[in-house]
Amino acid sequence: MESNFFFAVLIGSICGISCYLILQASLIRILLGLAILSNGINLFIFASSTIGTKAPLGKSFHSISDYADPLPAALILTALVIGFGTISWIFSLILRINSRIRCDDIRLIDSEE
Repeated sequence: MESNFFFAVLIGSICGISCYLILQASLIRILLGLAILSNGINLFIFASSTIGTKAPLGKSFHSISDYADPLPAALILTALVIGFGTISWIFSLILRINSRIRCDDIRLIDSEE
């Protein structure tokens, strides 16, 4: 019970911090907010899964509720890879914008053209 409350508070604070950063005008802060939000969602998937005590390998005649569910781990690993690729691509776009316009503020990008 206490660990579920801890995870709920942690996930809520991570998502709140990321939303605050996404709403900023700086491109780097938006990128950091997206990266933190991706990690918060991964933590939510991890916290919502049931964790068993035994690995689901081999043939055994125990009840199915004793085994760990491998699907959340697979989803989190896939999300980490996709998130890293997306963050890298957005970072390259930010570098391109910064080298062309010499500006990091979203409000000034349209007026620079």
